[in-house]
Amino acid sequence: MRNTWIRRISAIRKDGVESAINLTCGLNCVIGASNTGKTRIAKTVEFVCGGKETPFTDKTAYEVAQVTFITNDSEVSLSRSIHVQNTIHVESSNPAVASGSYSVSSRSGKSINTVLLALLGIEPTRRIATNETYHTVAFTWNAPMSI
Repeated sequence: MRNTWIRRISAIRKDGVESAINLTCGLNCVIGASNTGKTRIAKTVEFVCGGKETPFTDKTAYEVAQVTFITNDSEVSLSRSIHVQNTIHVESSNPAVASGSYSVSSRSGKSINTVLLALLGIEPTRRIATNETYHTVAFTWNAPMSI
């Protein structure tokens, strides 16, 4: 069975200062008072994985969001700048995931969708039925994200 989990979520400011949260394998709970950044953590992960909404406000001066995944004995880090909205940079020691720049668009030949599905052990060519006539469409990262 594939063991995939998020090890680190970070935000990097213009001056290089980094704010990060380190997680462990298993259940991690983020607790705190209202307006202390809990939702911002989830929005940062969503943004790095191809979401449209920038997770930072101008007031924070954060420019780069980064998430590091652990899969079995490998590490895959995704980073995305708020200034280059459609590109996610991937650094990987996982043989199933090539390092490089990936597009947010699933129509692109090198889409972040293929990386995220590979992290879950799902072939990017997987198709799913969408209705009672079994019309099929490509299975994308958006399917498990909406669960």
